[in-house]
Amino acid sequence: MNEVSEMVKDYLEGLCKEIELLKQEIASISKQEIYEQEWYTLDSACKLKGINKKTTQNKPYLQPNGGVPDGKIGGRKAWRRATIESWVTQDDKDIERDQK
Repeated sequence: MNEVSEMVKDYLEGLCKEIELLKQEIASISKQEIYEQEWYTLDSACKLKGINKKTTQNKPYLQPNGGVPDGKIGGRKAWRRATIESWVTQDDKDIERDQK
C-alpha cells in the first residue's frame, strides 16, 4: 500500500509541475497577444482583457481610457489599438489610481 501511495504522490507531483509549466506558457502567449484590429469596441476590448462587459458598463471608469472613447464606430464607443494595449495591462487598482 505504501508503494502505491508513493507512486500516486510522484504522479501527482509530476502533473502539478506540468500544470505550472503550462500556466507559464499561457501567460507568455497572453503577453505576446497580437492586436489585429485598429479599432476596438467595448465588447471586443472586454473579450481581449477577459472581463465581463456588464461590469464595465456598470463601472465606466473601468473602461479603456476611463470610458472616454477615441472615437465612435456605428454609434458605439471605440478605442484605438494603442489605448487598448495599455488598458489590457492595467489591473483595477491601477485604473482606480489613475482616475483620482
